[in-house]
Amino acid sequence: MVGSRPVNYWYRTYAFESWPSPEPGLRLQTERPTHMSPLPPDPSAKSILHICAREMLRPLRDQILRLSGFFVDSTLSTAEGLSLFWGKHYDLVLIDVEGEHKVSDAEEMCSEIKTAQPDQMVAFVCNWRVAIMTDCPDEILRTEFDPQRFVSGVKGMITEAS
Repeated sequence: MVGSRPVNYWYRTYAFESWPSPEPGLRLQTERPTHMSPLPPDPSAKSILHICAREMLRPLRDQILRLSGFFVDSTLSTAEGLSLFWGKHYDLVLIDVEGEHKVSDAEEMCSEIKTAQPDQMVAFVCNWRVAIMTDCPDEILRTEFDPQRFVSGVKGMITEAS
């Protein structure tokens, strides 16, 4: 415990508030990968792999899902996404399709996942124009920014698959 706050030992810790410091107000500083959920996960939490190339949007969606009780791993690239997918089981794979030009990449990834594991639940997160251009995933989540609707859609998919 540092002061009145517990220290999370799963993170690499660089400095504590209680350490004598020539700089007043030194704060607790930790480092952890931003794309991975903190360890250890809740064993009852459903796991989601989120692949999204939008650097500003991905962490926001990840945080919304984590606050809603999901275990989330995420990445900016499809190559790393496939690597994460092969490494462990996910209840849902969310692939962000940020425009019509990205549909073929998303469909290729979806096809590779479904060929390897036909029961794997895959959903595209996209706008309505992209949604009518593809039929690969199990579900389509629309990208209108409504966090409650987004989480509700994810919960519905995972419940349906269970």
